[in-house]
Amino acid sequence: MTDAGEDLYSRLQQLQSHFTWDLKKEDLELEQQDEDQELGQQRAVAHSCCFLAYVRYLQGRPEEAESILSQSEEKIRECYGEESDLRLIVTYGDLAWLKYHRGDYTQSQNFYKRVQDVLVKYPVDSSTDLHPEVYGEKAWTYLKLSKSYYSKAIDCFRRALKLQPDRYEWNKGYAIALYRTEEVLSIKRIERRQQGNREGDGEGDGGGDREGDGEGDGEAARDQQNHFPEPDPTDPADDQSAAHGERAEGTPQSPAEQ
Repeated sequence: MTDAGEDLYSRLQQLQSHFTWDLKKEDLELEQQDEDQELGQQRAVAHSCCFLAYVRYLQGRPEEAESILSQSEEKIRECYGEESDLRLIVTYGDLAWLKYHRGDYTQSQNFYKRVQDVLVKYPVDSSTDLHPEVYGEKAWTYLKLSKSYYSKAIDCFRRALKLQPDRYEWNKGYAIALYRTEEVLSIKRIERRQQGNREGDGEGDGGGDREGDGEGDGEAARDQQNHFPEPDPTDPADDQSAAHGERAEGTPQSPAEQ
């Protein structure tokens, strides 16, 4: 690597990007990501494009990744208009990294400069490191990755909400992250009870009735999962409720309300 390449690499490491968030390929649920793109409204699709592009890069399809990122920029500008710049910080960072990995240092430098121009135009407060739009993008990425990243998603949504407590998409994402976390914990509790029952049956009667008990507990697990419907980020009814300031019973409060 040339000195220019090393210098550029060092600067790219400072960007907020899917390439710098320590996203491990072995943690990605790659088959699910294609299905997610069919869901949601236009803004949800715009949110997903950067993540999908990164997935394509991991799959060894950099040209497709670059095409998706270009579409992402167009969709974000269509959706957010004058507010697009802050939404493009991560997109430009991803493009800078992708161009770098493809050996196009000039274009990589150009996208790096675009990020810096946005940060100069919209400086962050001294009390925070990132813009809420970046925290939000990061949170949605963690939420889509896998169960092991849910705690990181919750933390990023909380940080976004501290800066924009009334922002609907952060409140909704935060609620979804909390719901999924509780769902995972509930399943783990059920699995522990199942294990305890199997061990107890084995000690008492040699485990002759294990199969029946397992089926019953399996039904309980499914009941636990289906007891509360997960909030749907694509449901227009949810958007309408949020627009009128309604809160469904049991919906967790945002950090700003706590």
